[in-house]
Amino acid sequence: MMNALLAARFQAVRRDSEDLIAPLSAEDAGAQSMPDASPAKWHLAHTTWFFETVVLETLDPAYQSPFNGFRVLFNSYYQGVGPQFARPQRGLITRPSLAEVMHYRAAIDAQILQTLSHALHASVLGLIELGLHHEQQHQELLLMDLKHLFACNPLGPVYRDLPPITDIETPLHWLAYAGGVVDVGTSAPTFAFDNERPQHQHYLAPFSIANRLVTNREFLAFVSDGGYHNPAHWLADGWSTVQREQWTYPAYWRDARGQEAFTLGGWCPLPPNAPVCQTPMRAGRAPVCRPNLNGNTPHGSPPRRWITPRWPRAIRARRIPPLRGSSSCLTKSGSGPAVLTRPTPAFGPCPAWSPNTTASSWQTSWCCAAGAARRRQATRG
Repeated sequence: MMNALLAARFQAVRRDSEDLIAPLSAEDAGAQSMPDASPAKWHLAHTTWFFETVVLETLDPAYQSPFNGFRVLFNSYYQGVGPQFARPQRGLITRPSLAEVMHYRAAIDAQILQTLSHALHASVLGLIELGLHHEQQHQELLLMDLKHLFACNPLGPVYRDLPPITDIETPLHWLAYAGGVVDVGTSAPTFAFDNERPQHQHYLAPFSIANRLVTNREFLAFVSDGGYHNPAHWLADGWSTVQREQWTYPAYWRDARGQEAFTLGGWCPLPPNAPVCQTPMRAGRAPVCRPNLNGNTPHGSPPRRWITPRWPRAIRARRIPPLRGSSSCLTKSGSGPAVLTRPTPAFGPCPAWSPNTTASSWQTSWCCAAGAARRRQATRG
């Protein structure tokens, strides 16, 4: 029974990936817009490579792949497996074709499903489960990379029509948490990534967090107030990057006026009350509207019209709480409004403005970061 359920999930997840590339041409699927991105075709092949290399080879050490060269071509960073093809050059992989990659997927899928028709050790079932979560991570990355690719095109291609956005203003207020000793990580017997175990206790200082994320309207006020031209609001690396790249507004905004932004649905009006996305992760702790315990604004600065440039949390603390501990506290406490919750799925109510596009918890998607892009654990490769 367990194998049958896992086989059904396997088919569903694999089908989801193929549904994501249905609107793409072969040219779309093979293009790479920057070294940190990968072509959609590569994502499809790499997730298949995982099942072939990690699962099938574990079951049969004498396994010989009929797909010559794929072991190197679609290895991301698994040093123990062997050499990898350079990530910045993945857009040069014109062969195999998209059709050949789809054939590769079908062939490995058939072998995995055949494997699941037999009794398997729990460790093998765990590898297949891991492969499914790994593929869902790459589904997120595929959309992120595709958005960047299409944004580079002056024609502003539309990936898919998006549902209308309900732009409702939510009044800002602050939620106080007493802190204390909180549990971090999980002890649940269900799937979790290894960096979520073992569960352990962590002391969390008292803090306050906003009932919602920073909005486009509020961040536009920061932009208009000269936030991208004032080094006081940036950490050193962030300010150096702003100067080097000449940033003056968030990625995907058309300009500093904050009227339009590029989405998977093409150029769209920027909803002022939606959460701001694609802001620099190395912005500093700018003054906020909320006074501190002494009744003065932080750092002795005068009150500002904007909240903070620090993405993605509208958060101010009496002592800034450790991210993982505070998110664990909020996701498990159940007190107050749901602030840090499951991100919008890729095609949920407002996918264009979701800061993440996975179905994982906020805590997992934020804390399992991969590199400067703060993407989820072990996915960018």
